Amino acid sequence: MLAPLVRSIDTIHMRYVILLALILIAVLFYRWRRDRTAHTRASRHPGEQPLATVRCLECGLVIPSSEAVHIKGQPFCSIRHVQAWQARHPR
Repeated sequence: MLAPLVRSIDTIHMRYVILLALILIAVLFYRWRRDRTAHTRASRHPGEQPLATVRCLECGLVIPSSEAVHIKGQPFCSIRHVQAWQARHPR
């Protein structure tokens, strides 16, 4: 009389174990795909060189070297900062 009750309880517990295992597998698969996708995105352009940056002498702003105003080899972020720096450092 007790055997059918024990079997049904074991069946219920086994269902939860299987469900938990499926959820765990799904989470692990999701994380694996997410990490793999992020790694693929990061290495899409392996030949690309990092962007060269310089710091403005007046305000310290870091900008791409190609966008900087270079006066006598010194980088500035704008003409206004060139003028301000020259006003404070007369030669």
